[in-house]
Amino acid sequence: MSKRTILIADDEYGFRFPYQIYLMQNDFDVLEASNKDETFEKISDADLLMMDVLFPDKKEGIEIVNEIRNGEDGKIKNIPVIFFSIFPESMCADELLEGVKPYTWLQKPFEFETLVNEINKLI
Repeated sequence: MSKRTILIADDEYGFRFPYQIYLMQNDFDVLEASNKDETFEKISDADLLMMDVLFPDKKEGIEIVNEIRNGEDGKIKNIPVIFFSIFPESMCADELLEGVKPYTWLQKPFEFETLVNEINKLI
């Protein structure tokens, strides 16, 4: 089986880096994106998207995933998503999240093992 590729989309390098290292040590390929444009450039090469909810460029991560879900590209349209945020899922409006299913929500900080378990459930 070939390695799975995870795209970590977060504007904070200090958050991306430790998860990138851990995922690589656990036999995943990892791509990084620090903004919306980089996310769209790299997503077609990913098997799963890890998306920060509070994203730069005045675009919420949920809005970016909604754009992906409403796009024409069948491969990325249904990509599994793990949202992460310092805020609990209950603080996001249900109507915002309705269009982005399926997804998983992890509240920062979260354990490396929790992340790998969620990735394995989704892919």
